[in-house]
Formats: sequence, structure tokens, C-alpha cells
Amino acid sequence: MKRVLVIAIVALFVATFSLHSIAKEITDEAIAIVNDETITYSELLKEGGDDVKGNLDRVLKNGMTVKEAREIVLEQLILKKILNNEVRKYGIVVKDREVDEIIKEEMALYGLSNTELREKLAKVDKTLPDYKEEKKYQLKKQRLIAKKIGAHIIVTDEEIQAYFSKHKSEYADLKQYRISEIIIPIPTGITNKELLSIRREVDKIRRMAVSGANFAELAKKYSKAPDASKGGDMGFIHPKDVGAGFTARLKTMKLGEISEVIATPRAFMIFKLTDSKPIPGGVKAEDVEDEIKAILANKRKIYLFDKWLKQIREEAFVQKML
Repeated sequence: MKRVLVIAIVALFVATFSLHSIAKEITDEAIAIVNDETITYSELLKEGGDDVKGNLDRVLKNGMTVKEAREIVLEQLILKKILNNEVRKYGIVVKDREVDEIIKEEMALYGLSNTELREKLAKVDKTLPDYKEEKKYQLKKQRLIAKKIGAHIIVTDEEIQAYFSKHKSEYADLKQYRISEIIIPIPTGITNKELLSIRREVDKIRRMAVSGANFAELAKKYSKAPDASKGGDMGFIHPKDVGAGFTARLKTMKLGEISEVIATPRAFMIFKLTDSKPIPGGVKAEDVEDEIKAILANKRKIYLFDKWLKQIREEAFVQKML
């Protein structure tokens, strides 16, 4: 009886070990070859998560089947391999400290500590190293686009005028805006903990302003901007003197409204919209020239990049085994 039990335990151990080995082999199995590199099943699982697991005919929330999701995710991985190869070809390097700086800025923007960031990532099945790798890839892609496509992006005055004429109604309600600001600078070389402490202080100042404290007095007390002594009053600003994103934010605000905390690499900003008035003579193309130029340049950049990506995808050696 004892001998039979020992044999059964050994058999169970061997079976378990074999299943573990098979599972490992399946996970590490190559499912595609891209030039001289392979894509493994484990990479597919890491990229696609639950959407690429299980029964191939299972229908996902977005209406796709697991099989369709696998094909899409695999194609994404193939393009990543191709783009990374181009990145190496052009000598593009992204250092870890650059990625860390970007993440630090994001944490400042959303007021997150290291722990809170990790918890937020965990909710979408990501780790901090995964997130850093994702950011690094995005940076590489941006620099590759700039190097390969950037020099070919030219927007003429005629194109700007044509776009403005076609979309004139979208700019009809554009005005000059008067705002007051509170600026809290971010010292260079500070730690994440110190940065978060400054952010929490800025959040506190904003809560006081929203709760009814005099904005001008808060600016005099806390702001480090040159206009702090004037209660942060910047006077009227013209849309062409600020970024398109800032103008878009102002257009949606009501008089007396206080903004959310805005984080930049160098400072935190809170502002209050105090007045507005029409642009003398109405809005003209030159008033929104930078915004239109950015829109047209981005459209052209996307078109040229997609065209180039399609070309190098066709030229690459790709064999799928999924």
C-alpha cells in the first residue's frame, strides 16, 4: 500500500512538472518572426492582457472576439519591433532619467505620490516598470517621427488662410481675456517627495481661493510671479500670445471662475478669469495662426508617418505563426 502511494505521489509530481514545463513552453513559444527578431506568446499576453486570453471565440465587451483581438495586438507588436529597429538605425537614445522626469511631471500634474501612482497602475494591470517602458517607447517614437518626418512638414500662409476661412465660425467667439495668476515655481533637482509636498501646498491655496478667499491677496502672499504685488493681475491677453490649449481652456470658463492647478516642468499655476472683451475688428487668421499651423502640421505629420510606416511594414520580413 505504501509503495503504491509513493508511486502515485511520484507520478503526480512528474505530471505537475510536465504541465508546468508545457505551460512555460507555450508562454515562451514564438508566435511571429519580424526580420531577425521573434515575438513570443508571453509578449502577446503582456500587451493584450485578458482580451487575448482563453477561448478564441469568446466575445469581448467591445464586440470583438479573442481571436480578432489577438490579431490586432500581434500587429501592434510587429509594428513595435519594426519601429524599434528604425530607432536603432537612426541612433535614437532615450535615457532612463528622461523617462523618470516625465513621470515625475505627470505625478505633479495629478498630485500623486509613488504609492498612489502604483495603485493607479495596478487597477489597469500595469506595474511601474511596465509604465516606464511604455513611456520610453512613446518618446522613441516621437523622436523618430521628428527625425524622419519633421523636416518635411511645411505649412504655408495660403493653407493657414484657407483653413481659417473654412472654419471661421469656430473662432467667432474668441476674445481677449483678463486673468490673475498665482505662480509657485518648482526648484530644479528636487525629489518626488519634495515635489509632492509643493503640489499639496498649491492644492491648499486653490481650495482657499475656491472657498471665497480673496484671490489678489492670495497672490500677494504666495505667488512668486513678477505681478504678485499687483495681486497677480496680468491684464488683458490676446489669444495669439498664449498657447492654443490655454485659450481653449479660457473659452470654457465663466467670469470669476478659478482654474484647476496647472503643472508645467518649471512651476504650478492657478489663475482666475476676471474679464473678457471682443477682439478689435473681429478675429482674423493671424490671431489664431499658431493654432491653425499646429493643427495642419499635425495632420500632415500623421499622414506622412502612416505612409512611411506602411512602406517599412511591407518591406519587413514578417511571418506569423499564431
